[in-house]
Amino acid sequence: MKYYASHPGATNPENHRVQYLKENKIGLMISAEHWGTPFTDYAVDNGAWSDFIHHKPFDTERFRKVLLKITRTELKPDFIVLPDIVQGGKASLELSKKYLYLTDVHPCYLPIQDGITPDMIPDYVWETISGIFIGGSDVWKWRYLHIWVSLAHNHDVNIHVGRVGTLKDMQKCIYAGVDSADGSALIRNQKHTEIIRFLNMANNVDNYLCKEEY
Repeated sequence: MKYYASHPGATNPENHRVQYLKENKIGLMISAEHWGTPFTDYAVDNGAWSDFIHHKPFDTERFRKVLLKITRTELKPDFIVLPDIVQGGKASLELSKKYLYLTDVHPCYLPIQDGITPDMIPDYVWETISGIFIGGSDVWKWRYLHIWVSLAHNHDVNIHVGRVGTLKDMQKCIYAGVDSADGSALIRNQKHTEIIRFLNMANNVDNYLCKEEY
């Protein structure tokens, strides 16, 4: 499983934590809210989570500006998370579908939020996207993760899980077959060296802490 560290200071190449991430091939999850010129593997989050916690609507202009900046950077993102509405169900899906034209230029992941069910996603969407991004509330995310993993892989696309910052959550993702995940807690709390240790433990442990949840 590939891991992306997300944090506002993660795009500063002089930051020793960032150097550690680059040396250990950990990607950066760069939010549209805190854009910085990337210098290693990265993906782009649309910034909807920040808007959600600040009780604001999705900032379409900010996202548009980030897309322009990406076109001017030499290093292109592994993927871009399409705009969405946190815990927005059908409304979130409809917003994301309006941006499917971006798949002509970039690999794009469709955000899956509380209230979105598999039957709501048309075949043409599966044929267009490169992956799905599991967001939403924690309870919903972990309850239905295994279903979305199976669906994604059956459609030959990747699955990424957001806000994964503990050993147990990494284990859940690896046990379920997730392709990539991101989190900010470890680098934010200056525990960036724990990322590699956690990933190694999650990959190699025989008795998963989370088995009983599946």
